[in-house]
Amino acid sequence: MYDYGDCIPKDYVKARTLLERAAAKGSIPAKYDLGGMYEEGRGVPVDYVHATKLYRAAADAGDAPAQYRLGRCYGLGLGVKIDFKESYFWLELAARDRLGTGTVAISDRDNGAAPHLTAAEIKEVKARAMRWTPLRSP
Repeated sequence: MYDYGDCIPKDYVKARTLLERAAAKGSIPAKYDLGGMYEEGRGVPVDYVHATKLYRAAADAGDAPAQYRLGRCYGLGLGVKIDFKESYFWLELAARDRLGTGTVAISDRDNGAAPHLTAAEIKEVKARAMRWTPLRSP
């Protein structure tokens, strides 16, 4: 709330402090939101490496928006080396989300990552995604 100013005055310092505290206690939404602050430079310097690490922690726990953002990071090389197989994998997982994230993820998966992969690579990544299960949060 503090990072967007929803119903309260915008306060990035307070937002970061509260999100860092919650993320340290294992809050998946806090890790995702904090990742967004670092990716977009909201109250902190842009730091794609740190954003990607935070997204990865939330994505590993099954958070679809974090899976989508992580897939984008791999596709665009934000904080990580460009890896279209990893991009496709995380976007494939995000596409399972029945809310808005899934629809956007399908488009990015099919139009962003897929053209860089062979049919065999796509089949391999889809099989990996079918076997995937979220990690338990600490």
